[in-house]
Amino acid sequence: VVAESTALVEQPAVVEAPATVEPLDVVETSVTVEPSVETAIGAAVISEFVADPSSGDKEWVEMYNNSASVIDLTDWTIEEGSGLKTKLSGGLGFGAYMVFERASLNNSGDIILLKDSTDQIIDKVAYGNWDDGNVADNAPVATKGQSVVRENVTADSGVDSADFKVTAKITKASANELIIPIVLIDTGAQQTQAVVESVVAVEPVVASSSADAATKDKPAVQFSDALVVNEILPDPVGDDAEEWIEIFNTGAVPVNLYKWQIDDADGGSKPYTVDEPLIIQALGYAVFSRKQTAIILNNDKDSSRLIDPAGKAVSSINYSSPVVGQSFARFSTGWQWSAKTTAAAANELPVSASATTGEPNSDSAEENPALAGEIAVVKKYSSLIKTAYAKEIVSAPFTIAADLPAVTLVKAGKVAANMVGKLVTMSGEIVDKSGRKIYLADDSGEAAIYFPTKLSDVNFAMFDLGDKASATGVVKKYKDELRVVARSAQDFVITEKVAAAAKLFSNNQPRKIGWITWLIAGIMAAAAGIYWIICKKRLPT
Repeated sequence: VVAESTALVEQPAVVEAPATVEPLDVVETSVTVEPSVETAIGAAVISEFVADPSSGDKEWVEMYNNSASVIDLTDWTIEEGSGLKTKLSGGLGFGAYMVFERASLNNSGDIILLKDSTDQIIDKVAYGNWDDGNVADNAPVATKGQSVVRENVTADSGVDSADFKVTAKITKASANELIIPIVLIDTGAQQTQAVVESVVAVEPVVASSSADAATKDKPAVQFSDALVVNEILPDPVGDDAEEWIEIFNTGAVPVNLYKWQIDDADGGSKPYTVDEPLIIQALGYAVFSRKQTAIILNNDKDSSRLIDPAGKAVSSINYSSPVVGQSFARFSTGWQWSAKTTAAAANELPVSASATTGEPNSDSAEENPALAGEIAVVKKYSSLIKTAYAKEIVSAPFTIAADLPAVTLVKAGKVAANMVGKLVTMSGEIVDKSGRKIYLADDSGEAAIYFPTKLSDVNFAMFDLGDKASATGVVKKYKDELRVVARSAQDFVITEKVAAAAKLFSNNQPRKIGWITWLIAGIMAAAAGIYWIICKKRLPT
């Protein structure tokens, strides 16, 4: 008979979730990874493991980031006593947990080694009867369905038997909770309780300098590129106070929204800051109401933005002319107004709804395109794609070589309205420069090549009239003009420079050569005609 007594080991807020890997597979997370430095021993620790799982479950090892920064796990490994290694990758957020499922830990005893990219042992634990030279100090063996946990994730005495305890409550990828099994021994005459050492609750403390000692108890912030603005209700039926903004986690791990911000258009309402830990689960939702945030979404046009703790807008959407009672929702085909609002649930589009394009936010209104278009940029993860401007469009996994469309080769003068959203390329001669536009011409006419303001590395001084160039970009209509919008400075390449002697006018006077020449010629002809008339009148008759 097994009874339970509970003692809680308080641990930092959870910001990671399990990630399943097979040996030598790569584990990826959505945590932003800073350049790695030499890892200190104990920066990451083995915090919990299950070697003898319940029927149908798998063995696993949990690790915890005990440092004050994100740990780059590139080329790290988890190694067992048999020599079997699991290669890790990605990043482990500070104060975060990560779980790796295994299939070969011995029930009676084994050793688990956590090594960094230099093969340095960062942490290790031997349990049961594994002979590491001192079996007496090994961690205990858990019975089926129980786990072995590190009692204090911020301390390592070097004695596994002191640092690890068996718990009846498994806390996979979350703060350890120590529930010590109490075994009742039947002596025949009566039952007596076996003595089990008492457990003192320990609050982990992340090492900090004196400069940040005042904030050492604050939860760690987490960065992720998997969060998106997913649905908004800017003009509800009745009371406008019922407006809301929904955030969706497209990733495979939970994300802590602590210190993230929700906002409308820049200069509008005061941004709302999430001041308490708020976990949004993998493929989960978080809904923020106007009553909670005090953010007012305008009924004519506005935007909704999600801003990370560093002040970067990671997702945003513009809208105009909202429909009363309808939400503006994100779908794989783009943003559309939907009569069926689905706060904290998967978006649904009524069958009768007509397609409507949305406008991802950008530096200026001139750069806001429609979402419709062919794939122009492949994001980091194969399950996410985007057009040249769409922030993020969820799609089924695809094979890059097979599914990416070929760039369409067009004549400069043949860019047409039916090409909007398509990725095109062309070659021609530079015939004009105006602001952030360059006009490229061939024998069919000319096309405007536009460089958005975010392409700050474009050196327009390098482009001279008469230069031959090739341009690639996405066709976009702005007002009445069709443009080919470059995605990067590399989309515009000079293939042949014009000779210096051919530069008759400054680059600041493009395409004025023709009419200036004719004007001068006309003035000269008029002057010659007047001179001839004057001379004729002076001749004797």
